Amino acid sequence: MIHTDRWFNQVVEEAVRTLEECTDAEVVVVAAGRSGSYRDAAFAGASAITLLLLAVMLYVPYTVPPWAVLVECTGCWAL
Repeated sequence: MIHTDRWFNQVVEEAVRTLEECTDAEVVVVAAGRSGSYRDAAFAGASAITLLLLAVMLYVPYTVPPWAVLVECTGCWAL
C-alpha cells in the first residue's frame, strides 16, 4: 500500500463503507505508484492553440506566405 498513514487508511475505509451502505455499488480502492504523464492533454492543448493560430493567419487582412504558415504552426505546436 502506498499510504501507510493510519489516518488516511481510516478515512478511505470510512468513505468506502459509507458509500457501500448507501448504494448497491461495490467499491474497490486501487492506489498506483505513479500517475500517467497526461501527454495526450498536452497534445490536445497544443493542437487547439495551433488551430487558433492557423485561423488567425487565414483571416488577417494581409497575405501570409505559405512557408510562414508552415513554420509558425510547427513552432507554435512544438512550444
